[in-house]
Amino acid sequence: MSALPRGTVALLCAEVWPLAHPGVPAEALESLAVHQRQAFVATCAARSGSALPAAGTAIRIGFARITDALAAVVEAMQAYREAVWGRRGLLQLRAALHAVPDGEPTSAARALERAEYLLDIAGPGQVLLSAQARDLARYSLPAGAALHDLGEQALRDLEPPERVYQLVHPALAAASSPPRALYSYPTNLPVQATPLSQTPPRWTVGEAVCRDHEEPGVNAFTFCAKPTVQAAEPG
Repeated sequence: MSALPRGTVALLCAEVWPLAHPGVPAEALESLAVHQRQAFVATCAARSGSALPAAGTAIRIGFARITDALAAVVEAMQAYREAVWGRRGLLQLRAALHAVPDGEPTSAARALERAEYLLDIAGPGQVLLSAQARDLARYSLPAGAALHDLGEQALRDLEPPERVYQLVHPALAAASSPPRALYSYPTNLPVQATPLSQTPPRWTVGEAVCRDHEEPGVNAFTFCAKPTVQAAEPG
């Protein structure tokens, strides 16, 4: 995509995907997901949103006004939660909003990329905003809405970490840290829940290997030393 629609100020990226559910065929769940995506796009269109090319489970909408983007995402999320598939947890929905201020020399691809990176770390029911979106939105929030500062979060392929905000509203998920955030580690790898080695702390790796293979009458140190050729016994 080489350019955004003329006048685009806010980019809304969202994702709808089905969850496996006992007794509900996968085809039926996918059909519900398609219907929910169409409903989301229709809600945004009613707020002057322009649908952008998207694939798979993704939704991309461009808005000329941040107020329309905020109102649309709140209405769409509220309709989802009130639908039977939302109440039963058959589908999951999340969204992210990034702003493109007038005059900023940002290509369409780069702007969409930043919005999608933000979407990557959002949890089900969350609506996350970039710092740029927050700057435009903070004085134009829908009734009952607020912005919660989630601090700096490391987004995929972006350095350094960026400040992220969550849109809080009765129709949305409660404020919480993004469950999929990478945090600010040089390699962007998630934190290890347990040590990579399960070796007891009182043994070095080499000692543990020797200990595991030690046989009666064989000293662990001798076992780990360089192999020696045993002299042949006289015939």
